[in-house]
Amino acid sequence: MNYFLKFYVKVSSNTIGTFVMFSSLTAFFGTSVLLSFLLKKYKELLLYKALLFIGIMLMGIILFRLNSHGLNLTLPSYILMALYTMTYEIVKSLGNTIIAKNYKYEQGKILGVASAVSFLGNAVGSLLSGYILSINSFLPFIVNIVVISIVLILLIIFHPKMRLA
Repeated sequence: MNYFLKFYVKVSSNTIGTFVMFSSLTAFFGTSVLLSFLLKKYKELLLYKALLFIGIMLMGIILFRLNSHGLNLTLPSYILMALYTMTYEIVKSLGNTIIAKNYKYEQGKILGVASAVSFLGNAVGSLLSGYILSINSFLPFIVNIVVISIVLILLIIFHPKMRLA
């Protein structure tokens, strides 16, 4: 998202810094306060699926707003992006919690692999995002929606086969 803001929306470095700070603070709030509250009310897997769906919807709204406002970002667009970031971080944290609870005997190995795959995804994602962004400025958002949708569909299909704690 930072590449998009810098090179296509052409916002200043100060604006990007402020956005990253705000996004980080909302992600911190989401993972430290909101997630604890939600886990008291909902089962982890249901919450995980719901947050994936919310992430898809937020990214769709962001894409729609960017497309309809001609890359002129308004405050609501920045807020939506920060909420998407918060949702993404909650999903990552919740995924690790689900893994840890379902695989207690090999927890270290599995969480290590999950962490390594996450780092690999960040590396490959960073490499590909520049290329995808050069093709079309909206394509990274579309790819994000497609990938998250595939994950959600796979979760829905294979949910009965998953071991639950």
